[in-house]
Amino acid sequence: MNKLELRRDDMYLGGYQQVIETWEEAVIGFKPDFYYEAKNRVGVMLGKLNEEELMSFIEIYVELDMRYVPEAAAILLSRATLNGDIEVATEMDEFLQEAFPRFYRDNVQTVELALVTPTEGEE
Repeated sequence: MNKLELRRDDMYLGGYQQVIETWEEAVIGFKPDFYYEAKNRVGVMLGKLNEEELMSFIEIYVELDMRYVPEAAAILLSRATLNGDIEVATEMDEFLQEAFPRFYRDNVQTVELALVTPTEGEE
């Protein structure tokens, strides 16, 4: 069951995000291995989504909970760049620069859109 589909009397048993949130601000000096495993699973799970699912994830969660939206957009940007999809690559690049400038600066700036920029003969 999706957390967003819960009704008042439904029980939500949690998941990776609850592990992350529980241990993120832990006062104890160490975090258990399952905390780091949960953090790594986010990227693995996003990586399994296809382009349409990633775009849908971004559209839904940008208004609800932006927690993993920049990661999803970065994956979409990377795939679009590799596939030569200039329109999506440009859209995701601009989206990340405007909405998540720190994430963009720290994680995405190395993606080269020049790789997918059409030459004069291709336009």
